[in-house]
Amino acid sequence: MNLKTTYIFFGILVAVLLVVGLVQWFSPKNPAEGSDWVFPDLVGKKGEVDTKDVESLRIERTKNGKTETYLFVRNGVTWELKEPTALRVESGQVDSLVRQLVSARREKGDMSSNPADYGLDAPPIVLTLTKDGRDYSLSMGNDSSSASTAVVYALSSVNPKKPISIKKTSLDLSFKAINEFREKRLVEAGSFSQPSFVDLKDKQGAELALEKTGANRWRLQKPDFGDADYDGDPGASGPGAPVLRITGVHELLNQIDAVKVEHESDFIAENVSNADMDEKYGLAAGNPDRLSITVKSEKEAGKNPVTRTLLIGKKAAPDKDDKGTETKTEYYYARLESENAVVRVPIKKVEQLLQVVQDPIDLRDHNLLSLQPSTVDVIDIQNGGGLVKLRKPSMFVDWKLYRDSDSGTDADREAVQQFLTALLAKRQIKTWPDPKDPKNGDKELDFDHPTAVISLWENGIAPPEKKEENKEDDKKDDKKTEKKDDKKTEKKNEKKDDKKDEKKAPEKPKEEPPKLKSDKPAVRLVFGKRDKDKGIIYVRRESGEDLKTTTLVTIPDTLYDKVTAGPLAYLSRKLPGFTEAPTRVTITRGGQTFVLEKGDKSYWVIKEPKELAGRRANEENLNLILGDLRDLTATRLVTENPPDGDLHPLYDLKPPVVEVKVTVPGTEKDKTEEIVYQFGKEDGDKKVSFAKMSKNNLVFTVPKTVVDNAQKDLRDLAIFAFEAAEVRKLKLVFWLEATAEPYTLEMERKEGGLWSVSVPPGFMNFDDSKAESFVRLVAGLKAEKTLTGAEVPKPEQAKFDPKAGALLVEITLAGRDKPVQLTVGGDVEKKSFYVKSSVSGDEVFLIPLAPFDQIKGKPSYFKKQ
Repeated sequence: MNLKTTYIFFGILVAVLLVVGLVQWFSPKNPAEGSDWVFPDLVGKKGEVDTKDVESLRIERTKNGKTETYLFVRNGVTWELKEPTALRVESGQVDSLVRQLVSARREKGDMSSNPADYGLDAPPIVLTLTKDGRDYSLSMGNDSSSASTAVVYALSSVNPKKPISIKKTSLDLSFKAINEFREKRLVEAGSFSQPSFVDLKDKQGAELALEKTGANRWRLQKPDFGDADYDGDPGASGPGAPVLRITGVHELLNQIDAVKVEHESDFIAENVSNADMDEKYGLAAGNPDRLSITVKSEKEAGKNPVTRTLLIGKKAAPDKDDKGTETKTEYYYARLESENAVVRVPIKKVEQLLQVVQDPIDLRDHNLLSLQPSTVDVIDIQNGGGLVKLRKPSMFVDWKLYRDSDSGTDADREAVQQFLTALLAKRQIKTWPDPKDPKNGDKELDFDHPTAVISLWENGIAPPEKKEENKEDDKKDDKKTEKKDDKKTEKKNEKKDDKKDEKKAPEKPKEEPPKLKSDKPAVRLVFGKRDKDKGIIYVRRESGEDLKTTTLVTIPDTLYDKVTAGPLAYLSRKLPGFTEAPTRVTITRGGQTFVLEKGDKSYWVIKEPKELAGRRANEENLNLILGDLRDLTATRLVTENPPDGDLHPLYDLKPPVVEVKVTVPGTEKDKTEEIVYQFGKEDGDKKVSFAKMSKNNLVFTVPKTVVDNAQKDLRDLAIFAFEAAEVRKLKLVFWLEATAEPYTLEMERKEGGLWSVSVPPGFMNFDDSKAESFVRLVAGLKAEKTLTGAEVPKPEQAKFDPKAGALLVEITLAGRDKPVQLTVGGDVEKKSFYVKSSVSGDEVFLIPLAPFDQIKGKPSYFKKQ
């Protein structure tokens, strides 16, 4: 080899060493190496503790020269005990022990190198973890005596010759008895385990089998009782119940779940011979002494279902306390059929299960319907009143009612909800008559002519069809199309008659019910014979695919009135009113008709009767009446299309007690619409009155207060109905006591609104502002009271004669031929004056004393002070 070749090989060697060095320098190091971790290889590079890859855990315990070995093997996310016998364990407990071993750390301190000094020459406990086919062992010997800082001495397979110490509390699970790792639950039937099938059989051959058919829905297969009651009767097992019993599937599953080992001492024996299993414990496979419970469940979606069978055997010998007295708790022996291990469970946890197997009638579905109210959107009711279709198209739309005779109308949401609530009431079913009994045939129970047929759909309305968009033609019109044809077409379209024939508005097309996803309801109820003596009604329930599942039941006949009610029971009680402001109101009552108009004024005026014409109307009372009618809602819809012959004897509506006609602007220009409300006699408890109106063909009831309000006084306490600006002339006739003669003062409004005195000539120091104030006073004058009957004063009391000191006021209004008059008479106890007016006939009012006491008999009032 020449010198050049030597240099080349030497250079290669240096390069290799350099690369190795760099790799060592930059490679991440396991922080556990050289640390105090007992098993540094099991600790992650970032110092984290991860146990999911540990495949098995072996525990060897030696006592009095005898060694017991327990092997736990991972199965996915759970652990199983494989040796000395196959048993289920609490996976969380095993995981915790594995984590303690992986995360174990050495304590600092000087220790001898002799294992015998620490009881490690024959260690009582050896723990071995297996990961990736490699074993990691920890032998545990003596422990220190200090409770707070106790350590256990150990040898690790990482350095089997060097004793170490570890905090005893960090490995406390290593010292637990093996039974503390055993699974105490036997057959899991709670909701977490997603049970789908349950079967219970007792020694006498009675069997109860249930299969899940949907969310919270189960079916009784054995005995073949159909649907089971999931929720059960809360009064049968709650506080105060006379006898605790299982009445629902939910309670049954919870009770099965509660049959479990309660203490480590209840693990009785393992690897039991077949003879002992049968004779000693009564737990022979397929033939237990008491009961077998099979549960099929699926803990995780997508995995094969797990089926376990629990056997309940003979009664176990009772425990005894320190004094040798038997304890009150009694037990049955039990075992899982798949395990060769005997446990015991409290008898009280099994008693109710035995009872329900022998008498499963309580588990039958006592609910007439098991639907969710929020999902029911279609109801058909067929009874003597015809077919009623109730539809709720969406959660944002209220119920609509459809009949063959008309389009869809608003339904009474409250009535529909009450109907559903009544049907869905819990545990209505009383009995399940045998449908095979000849006494229960269709003819015998009136199912051939049913009282009513109720069909219900869940989410039954089909989504609305999308309208297809107009597609553009691919072919375009030829550009050479002659323009003459287009012009001819245009001329034809332009030729129209100047006079259009008046035509009635086309009838609104009938609104059809929304389409359904299927013509088959979720459930149909056929109501048959009603037995009033027993207070029941027979019902046939049809459900399942194509309604092939039928169940004959009886329920209280309290539902009879609801299922036989006609369409009016579900029709909206909100009556068609008016939104436009009324222009005229006519009220007929007690043989007298009142006509009130508003016109272009800001107030209502009485037009009729003649003696009240021109008087202001009592707007407070009128607004009360109009408010009632505008938002009128019936308390009950009584009948539809009543014959005329019934209107008087039944309802006092022909003629009505009170009739109100409201005139509002019509839909067409310059036309009006008249809405007529008629009110009849009181009904029943006199809290409501019969009524009808012109906008429908119904007789209904309304609160009696509506009729009472319609009979309130329509006369306003305002004596006149004019504005101050309408006054053109004033004439006042005073009685002057000093001269015992009348004195006349006449005033006139000039352009610009100023007042002047025309009579007497030369009236000095006239105060224009007082004339205007007086006009405003009279225009807004309101009576304190209208006197009627015995309250009307005699002439000598009223003193309306000018010679008796009365004040006469005559007012001339713009646009009116005849002036209005006011007479202010004598006083009443120096508190009020008697007055009458030319627009109120013979009516007499009381008005406040002031300020007329300053004016009466004093023309000087209108002079400047």
